[in-house]
Amino acid sequence: MRLLIAADVDRTFITRITADSRFDVRVEPVRTEDELAAIVGDAQILVTRAYNKVTRRVIDAAPHLALIAQGTSGTDNVDEAAAQARGVRIISLPGENANAVAELVIAYILMMTRTIPFYSDAVARGAWDRDILRERSFLLMTGVRLLFLMGTGAFINLSLLYVERSFGIDDAAERSTWWFAALIAALTGTVAAALPAARFSDRVGRKPIAWIACALAAAGTLVIAVAPTLPVALAGAILFGAGSGAYLAVDWALMTDIIPLASAGRYMGVANIANAIAGPLAVLIVGPVMDAFTRSGATALGPRVAVGLGVVALAFAAILLIGVQPRRGPDAAGLNESGAGGTRRGP
Repeated sequence: MRLLIAADVDRTFITRITADSRFDVRVEPVRTEDELAAIVGDAQILVTRAYNKVTRRVIDAAPHLALIAQGTSGTDNVDEAAAQARGVRIISLPGENANAVAELVIAYILMMTRTIPFYSDAVARGAWDRDILRERSFLLMTGVRLLFLMGTGAFINLSLLYVERSFGIDDAAERSTWWFAALIAALTGTVAAALPAARFSDRVGRKPIAWIACALAAAGTLVIAVAPTLPVALAGAILFGAGSGAYLAVDWALMTDIIPLASAGRYMGVANIANAIAGPLAVLIVGPVMDAFTRSGATALGPRVAVGLGVVALAFAAILLIGVQPRRGPDAAGLNESGAGGTRRGP
């Protein structure tokens, strides 16, 4: 049978139908009624889609036509009366697009709830130009976040190796016990510091708390790096956790105080890149350090030096924080003034 594929269809279908010896297949995708009428001549089976206008003129131009196979659920594009008069059968795929319709509805729901049209319009108007690069405080704060997470991430990523190599604990069960103890110590410090830090930041400002967080995390990291015994390292883990908790308590608030509210979603999205890459970057830096000490035979020293590099990252985070100037919040000029001539309590 002579089969004409006059629409864009899946290549798999074309391969399979061509391999069937019962069909003499011709593939000529067209769009207009004139084009379809010109090629349909000797076709016995016509494969179409919604954009193919299978009018009476097209059907009359195919005297041998017996079947119209529509590759969609509807057949509005086919003159059913003309086909019926000629005895031409029409088949379609009702219900085949049910999943696609459901997916489209869900996509529309997500699009509207996440205000994607607003951001799409902003892109079209050029709002996604390089304006972010002009927001110095935002860039500095993103750097602070990146460096802080890198500084703390060095120990987090190396904690098991630190316990094993720095203290020569080869037994897996004992190593896991000490690692779990360090985790509990760090979490204890985090929980203990987070809420007080958040409340205190409303009185003294976010930046002072962030500086204290950097100092606590750096002190804890340093103690861990030089700890002569594991109990001392656990004490450092508590300080480490306290610094992390205090920082996490004010990081988002401080970032919110910095960014333009009209483009908050876009700025937060860019800032989250720091969250995503901090861990891998930390490993990328400390990994070669560990390898160098291993090659030199000082295997026990490698984790200590690698963890100690976190202190450097935290120090640079504190330095970058100096240039951060919030627009709003306790750190913003005049926000904590009690009227004209009031005393400002923020930094």
